[in-house]
Amino acid sequence: MSLVQIKISGLNLSRLVNRLITKNVCITNLVTKKKYIKFYISENELSILNEVCKSEHKFYIILKKNGVKEFFARLPYFLGTVLALVISYAYLYSIGSIVVNINIDYRSEVGYDISKVQKVLKDNGVVSGINKTKFSSSELEHMLMLSVDDIEGCTVKYSGSNLNILVFPARVQNENLNNNLYSKYDGVIISAEAYAGDLKVKAGDIVRAGDILIENNKGAVGKIQAKVYFTSTQIYNENQQEMLYTGNYQINKKYTICSKIRFEKAKPCTFSQFTTKKCGFYVNNNFFLPIYCEETIYYEVEIKDKVVPFEENEARLKEETYKEAQSKIPADAEIGVTTYSVVKEGSYTRIDCFIEAKINLV
Repeated sequence: MSLVQIKISGLNLSRLVNRLITKNVCITNLVTKKKYIKFYISENELSILNEVCKSEHKFYIILKKNGVKEFFARLPYFLGTVLALVISYAYLYSIGSIVVNINIDYRSEVGYDISKVQKVLKDNGVVSGINKTKFSSSELEHMLMLSVDDIEGCTVKYSGSNLNILVFPARVQNENLNNNLYSKYDGVIISAEAYAGDLKVKAGDIVRAGDILIENNKGAVGKIQAKVYFTSTQIYNENQQEMLYTGNYQINKKYTICSKIRFEKAKPCTFSQFTTKKCGFYVNNNFFLPIYCEETIYYEVEIKDKVVPFEENEARLKEETYKEAQSKIPADAEIGVTTYSVVKEGSYTRIDCFIEAKINLV
């Protein structure tokens, strides 16, 4: 016996329910609301319901049926849903087992060239799109330690679709036993004292960077001050070009799926003069199918010649040369006089900034 769920809207519905009960209609799961009621009855009792609703001037609708026929009628939809879920989970599992990004970082105060690590990984087939099961983290660590000669340690971790590699470059030991004191700058000696070792300079001497100031292989100690000029130079050309945008542009797109499959939607740029701008973004937000789009935007421009006199930019150029020269001065220096030299020849102007400073050479 199959059941059907009925919904009847209207007012004074309690009388309709009582009439159905008096006619021995079995009502189950009755839900009473202000403007409607819902309940289950046997499909065989629909004729009685139809008769009562006509006499009460009510209309009913069948919300759902719970019979065997209905079950088999819905079975294809149910199987389709199950199949879609199975395919989704299988796809997520396959995506989760594939490395999409390989991130390499290092821990060193003096920098490190990671191209050696990248080459070892590429030579052994560790590239984007590789299955995680091909190499374990410990196997990759062992591979890198054996193949890269200038690292003293590394850690490898899988995180989702990312392979994160952290290397620790080998530390260079200082084996220089020469303890002489050398000049760090070119300058004129102001004062010189040696507390340990043989003093090689005196006040008024001109020294170059690298000259010995105090000689003592066992450890030279002293205090030497000098007047040093820190300089900066710029060359300015009055004949300049101005770039104007015409407003025309062209966009070329390149798509990448799972970092492996690539296809382009592009055509050659037809502009004779242009600038470009590149940007990238993921096409979808759920990352079930990572489709990455790279856009190259070509902007048409026109180049026009113009003359901008040096005098219009003199103040800015002097400030720039001063800042550049000042950036070379040690923090503990005593800054003195600043001078400029401006030399014009045709459309070119050379501007030099000289900042005098009193510093410690050692």
